[in-house]
Amino acid sequence: MPSTMRSQAARTLSARSSAVSDGPHRQIGLASFSFTTGQIFLSLVKDSANYARTLQQLFRRGPQQVLYGCLPSNSIRYGVTEAYESSHSLASRIADQIVDRVDSVSVSTGDDQHGIRLVQDLAADNSRKPSVIISVQDKSATLYATSMLFSWLRQQAVPLRPNSLYIRFETLEGFLFIDHLTARDLELVHSGANCNNITHSLYGVLNRCLTAEGRRALRTGLLQPSNNIAAINSRQNSVEELSNAQEGNLLQGLRRQLSRISDIDIEALAYKFLCLGQNMAGTSRQLQDKMQMLRALWQVLLAVQGLCSVLVSTKTAGLRSCYEILRDTAVEDLCALSQDWVHISREDEDFGKRRTNSYMSRLYMVKDEKSPPLALARRALEEHKQDCLCLAERIGLEQGFQCNLEWRGIRTRLVAIVNCTESVSLPPNAINPSKVGKKLLFSTPELTAINARISKIENSILSLSEPLISDLGKSMLHYIPALYEWAGAIASLDLAGTFAELARTQRGWTRPRFANTIAIRNGRHPLLEQSLGPECVANDVYSVHGSSSFYIIEGPNMSGKSTFLKQIALLTVQAMMGSYIPADQGTVVLHDILLSRLSNEDSMENALSTFASEITTMTMMLGMATRNSLLLVDELGRGTSPQEGIGLSFAIAEALVRAKVREFCCGNAVSGI
Repeated sequence: MPSTMRSQAARTLSARSSAVSDGPHRQIGLASFSFTTGQIFLSLVKDSANYARTLQQLFRRGPQQVLYGCLPSNSIRYGVTEAYESSHSLASRIADQIVDRVDSVSVSTGDDQHGIRLVQDLAADNSRKPSVIISVQDKSATLYATSMLFSWLRQQAVPLRPNSLYIRFETLEGFLFIDHLTARDLELVHSGANCNNITHSLYGVLNRCLTAEGRRALRTGLLQPSNNIAAINSRQNSVEELSNAQEGNLLQGLRRQLSRISDIDIEALAYKFLCLGQNMAGTSRQLQDKMQMLRALWQVLLAVQGLCSVLVSTKTAGLRSCYEILRDTAVEDLCALSQDWVHISREDEDFGKRRTNSYMSRLYMVKDEKSPPLALARRALEEHKQDCLCLAERIGLEQGFQCNLEWRGIRTRLVAIVNCTESVSLPPNAINPSKVGKKLLFSTPELTAINARISKIENSILSLSEPLISDLGKSMLHYIPALYEWAGAIASLDLAGTFAELARTQRGWTRPRFANTIAIRNGRHPLLEQSLGPECVANDVYSVHGSSSFYIIEGPNMSGKSTFLKQIALLTVQAMMGSYIPADQGTVVLHDILLSRLSNEDSMENALSTFASEITTMTMMLGMATRNSLLLVDELGRGTSPQEGIGLSFAIAEALVRAKVREFCCGNAVSGI
């Protein structure tokens, strides 16, 4: 992957760091931390000599930095330095294909025990914690990676509170493996090498998500779709119920509630609470952040309550499970806690015009009954503002014109305004007069003195509010695990709602079925259908596993052979995501691996020519493919002479036929296949 592509990819993803522990027998432990959401994902990869699965997992996570360590039991095979410097080592491959920065970290015996203790101490107390501990306790490579990651996070002063982190262990079973080069060639999440262009990609076609959680789930699902038939059917049933509901009321209600939190990242909000929980006292800017977080949390609570009211009568298992997660007693607890402490609802915020300014709303956020000194300070502030109004009225009477007040700047500095359509006489002590349109702005020494007192009182109000807001924030730390659970349910609902919206609005999309046969009638390439509309050419695909599992597509240049291959893969991925597909009818196979050789590029960073890059890719295919895999090859052997290309193509084809791998190849008269 070119370095420019890596840097662009890093900018488009959440900032992440990943720790990689290289264990014996190519068991690779992975631990990834998101600086945006505070989530930690652990996994164990049993890889091959080309480390394709490990690279795919890192590409899916999109880290900006990777920590690499070699397990002590693995040092017999090669030392840490040699492993990092070797051109065939995992660290070298990560540096070449995923990120620019790979830091070598020393790993000591016993770090795995340290890793399991960290998981036990830091994982949030929720229903997932026991299963996470059981899953990782016998996976040394994962625990070493966990220890490396947490040690590095402590060096970066990242807050790590006991029983607060959202930690998940991800198994690779039950998912379709797509290597990162295939994901790029198929344009799953961005267009080719341009990582900033997501419009012309499958992600761009499907992305009608309303929440940050939904968009993340969509991207992750495209790079690693589920091949668990129960999970896919559950999502398809949810999509069908939402799209078939009478007059679309259920879908409209769902998306209306999700739109209320379209600008709120719930997982990021939970992590902000966690970070502020480390040091609740802070600057006025931090106080402002805390108040904004409370308002955002209130919007989340309202949306969760609204979603529960929408989902209460749903029937499918997927929607019901989300309803049960959102119907949490923590919602009522947080609502009561918020309303008891602060003016946070729309009705409570209606204090009149003088408090519509966001700065003024912060002054009046904490309720008076929580602090008698705060109530006294606010009363003094109101009295000084009344003095300003009296002063403006007196100046108007003395000078013979109507004088009003205007709030100016962040600190509510006050200036007098007159309608200057006619010549007016200002007070002799007027300060800094200026004309703005038909208004004449000025101040007086008395008004300036009142402003100074108002500013002092406002600072006092914020100082009195800060410990109260901090106490409220500390009270809410207990509910951080619930926020993460709600975010997961909202992501599932957003995806189901997105796919239902597409099913209702797109022309000729159908629910796919799953069998051991690929049978697609009038299927369309989803990206081309978006750009061409009705002019998009439809194609039929039929493939029965067995003796006819190897297919050759022939035709002249520019006849659409490569597009046909990509269409097969894209419709398969789309179906395994639980989405409807652009076809009249569709039956697809739940593959375990999807690999392709579609591009015709060399690799300067790996010192590989076009032909050498092609051979490397085909070697990976031959080593990983199973009877349940799907392989797509575009003109194999074109990187060398026609005679050698034909011989190479036939040899590879014979090996794949013997293995009974489902493969689609295309070629023309001058290529091998």
